[in-house]
Amino acid sequence: MLLSAFSLGGLISSPVADRVVDRVGPSDGLRLVAVASIVGALATALAGRTWWILAAAVLVTGAERGFGPPATNLWISQVVPTHRRGLAFGINQSAAPLAGVLPFSLFP
Repeated sequence: MLLSAFSLGGLISSPVADRVVDRVGPSDGLRLVAVASIVGALATALAGRTWWILAAAVLVTGAERGFGPPATNLWISQVVPTHRRGLAFGINQSAAPLAGVLPFSLFP
């Protein structure tokens, strides 16, 4: 149920995320992602006593997942020099899988 709410939040926010990030810019888009993540985490920690409040908090946290990739990609394309963009996009795409494997390689 909660994983479905997380995915639903991303599904709902994805169609409008590109337009919003294009309008506000990549820096403000990344700030929006950070604020939504903080609000979702705080709501989960402080108000997650019932399943429907917890599902709503997870929905908000999932909604920030729709805004993250467009904001990050726009930021990379505007800030990183042209000859380094391939490396920057490669690091961006490999960060999540590396974060999942890194604890197991550091602490076997």
